[in-house]
Amino acid sequence: MDNNSTTPVPTPTPTLLRGESHGEEHAKESSVVVNVLENLAWGRSYGGCYPHHRCTCHAHRSFSEMISISTDPVTFGGSDLQFSSVKTLEILLSNEVASKLIQFHINHLAWHHNIIHSPTFLVQCEVYFQTGKCPHPLWMALYLSILSSTIFSVYNSTTYRSTLDLDVDDQASRRLFEAMIDVLYSEDFMKNVSLYTIQAIVLSTEVAHNLGLSGLNATLSSAAIRLAQCMGLHKIEDLPARKVSPKEDWHELLELINPKHFLTALPLNCDDHDLEARDDEIPTVSSYVRTLARLASLMPELLDGLGPLKDRKPLQEQYRHVLESDRQMRQLVGQIPSFLLRAKPDEQAWKPWLGLARQSLAITAADKIIMIHRPFLIASFQTSNYPYTRTTCVSAAVTILRRHHEITIYDDVSIWTHSAFCVTAILVLCLELLYRGSADMAAEPDDADKLHMYHDLVNQARGSLSKRQGDIMATRGVRLIDTMLSAEQESMWQTNGNNETSTHPSSGVNFRKLVAQFLAQDRQAEINFGTDFGLPSGGLDMAEFYGPMDIDFDIWFKNVFGSGSPEGQWGG
Repeated sequence: MDNNSTTPVPTPTPTLLRGESHGEEHAKESSVVVNVLENLAWGRSYGGCYPHHRCTCHAHRSFSEMISISTDPVTFGGSDLQFSSVKTLEILLSNEVASKLIQFHINHLAWHHNIIHSPTFLVQCEVYFQTGKCPHPLWMALYLSILSSTIFSVYNSTTYRSTLDLDVDDQASRRLFEAMIDVLYSEDFMKNVSLYTIQAIVLSTEVAHNLGLSGLNATLSSAAIRLAQCMGLHKIEDLPARKVSPKEDWHELLELINPKHFLTALPLNCDDHDLEARDDEIPTVSSYVRTLARLASLMPELLDGLGPLKDRKPLQEQYRHVLESDRQMRQLVGQIPSFLLRAKPDEQAWKPWLGLARQSLAITAADKIIMIHRPFLIASFQTSNYPYTRTTCVSAAVTILRRHHEITIYDDVSIWTHSAFCVTAILVLCLELLYRGSADMAAEPDDADKLHMYHDLVNQARGSLSKRQGDIMATRGVRLIDTMLSAEQESMWQTNGNNETSTHPSSGVNFRKLVAQFLAQDRQAEINFGTDFGLPSGGLDMAEFYGPMDIDFDIWFKNVFGSGSPEGQWGG
């Protein structure tokens, strides 16, 4: 026998079922049922049949879960529950103050997340104020999350604090946030699956980062995703209008999930009072969330397109993907409803949040552009290979800081993204200042004016951030500015010696030293130094595979969003 010969492997012939199409459908259904059976044996919830009114899920799903998705707890054998956590009751606001804050949140802040059905929530609050009872123990986490985020949003606005006659200290938001965490754990939220938990966690994002709790927020968000999957929120194919829609909850988590792994469509463009679907060009409380969900849908694809961490694609292929993602993002921004881009006469009277929504969206869109280019951000300053990334990110950073300043001048409420994305913009502009003397970058006639403008914007941002109270993100932004501008000054001294300064810093930046200096001012921060980029010194001709990169960010952004003056954005 020839030892090199191979024995053919017999291939079984599949048995065809009678009525093949019917058989395939039956097999698919059987597969689902078997999966359900296996999950039940594992003790897991399963199924894409939310809200579980026409299925038998209530037979094995927890009481906690079922009453949290029903507007009438009695439907599943529940009744109003007394909330009696002494630790939390000690820091609760008076009913009068809480009522004012909740109504303010619905009128001025709910557009940013839209995870509650305001009429239902107001009824629940009224019952709680009058009787001390709530529909579910974990409902209290949602209640505390709303109060915490609302106080944070209005605390640094003299106008709104006066309007609300709010008399609390700058730690009130933190105490309420911590009380929300206490409720989650005391009620065993990981075991007692509840829609209220998901809502509370999603809403806590509005304040967690600014309290210096980004790590905790990331952990809670991951837990919320799994809880949402247990409830079937990722497989909502056809949901009739109801008082509480979970679609908003799911799409607030969308940026972390690959679109290939869920079926849930965007929530309807509708208001809470009638839940009637409206044209995309008519502003509703759902408009902003729908817009952000579309922008966020690009992020998982962006990361996947770079290749697996252990085997990244060639740099040229990665950059091609980044540029394509940039193009897709600009295309999506061009499809944003016009009322979120430019003010229209008299619309502010019936949607008081529209002006702030426009400014916030402009900041977020600019930040998304920076996020897309982040894989090549540092490289764009260290080499001349990626000039489009460098100029685009610098222009986007300028846009963010200008819009942030306009919001500050207008004394409007704060959204968590304002301080957070301001920090990102500060980092980009400070990198531009640190690397402006790079030998690889050709000098331009207006360089001096640009550098002066960058310094002004960074110092202006420092002034605004330094005045904020109860905002750790803002405080760290100030520290970041001081650290990087100090490094810039030191670099200029080192260029020409101690007796003469230069207008150009040296091109070498010691990032480890910068991190050490920053941490010296912020002992509790944690950092992962990571590794160097290891990029080639040779240039890449991007035009060969993408085409001419002459799309100016400033021109494009102004064409889409307008000039950005306070009067133009707030409809004044």
